[in-house]
Amino acid sequence: MRYQIKARRLATAKESRQLSAIRNLPGDPFDQLAGALFDRDFGVIRAALIPIGIVRLRAKRSDHTNSWKFILTDDVWDEPGVVDATPQVSRAALSL
Repeated sequence: MRYQIKARRLATAKESRQLSAIRNLPGDPFDQLAGALFDRDFGVIRAALIPIGIVRLRAKRSDHTNSWKFILTDDVWDEPGVVDATPQVSRAALSL
C-alpha cells in the first residue's frame, strides 16, 4: 500500500481546507491519500484515509501549478471507502 500524506493547519474555522499540491495524479502516485486537518495549536481536528479513486473524482486540475487541488471538506468522510483515522492520529499525536 502506497500512501501520500497531506495536511492543513487551520488557524481559523473559515480557513481553506485545500491540501498541498498533488502531482501526477493520473499516474497513480499513491493508493491512499492520508489527509489530516490540524487546529492552530496543531491539535488533530480530523484525519482520513482516502482511496485514490475518490481523490480523482474530487480533485481539480490546476494548470498554473501543474498539479491537482484537493479540498478536505467534511463530506469526504461520507464517501464510500474513506476511513476515519481521527482516533488513531489523535492518539499518536498525544504520545509525542
